[in-house]
Amino acid sequence: MRLTVSTNPVPPGRYLAELTGIRHTNRGTYGPGLRFEFTICGGPLQGRKISRMTGCIPGPTNALGSLLRDLLGRPLQIGEEIDVDPLINREYSIEVALSESGASYVETAKSCSP
Repeated sequence: MRLTVSTNPVPPGRYLAELTGIRHTNRGTYGPGLRFEFTICGGPLQGRKISRMTGCIPGPTNALGSLLRDLLGRPLQIGEEIDVDPLINREYSIEVALSESGASYVETAKSCSP
């Protein structure tokens, strides 16, 4: 395995990316969360990884609920159970933004399929 050290965040903008995984993580003072991991599919940044961290309980207006709504391409219903496994290995149009600290993250991810 070869690794490349980089201090350059993914520049802000829109990219085609594959959702390659969703895993549980610890967000330090924010507690348990989920990390949605994307891999950019084309262009000079092909293969670069970028993620979005959220809480574990989706709500109509929180980060996880908003991300799931975007990935599914439809509003969420109160009481709905969502199986996220079918969302993995699909392509999405992602919008990358920079945090106040200069780290890049996925701000939105829209489904590319109808």
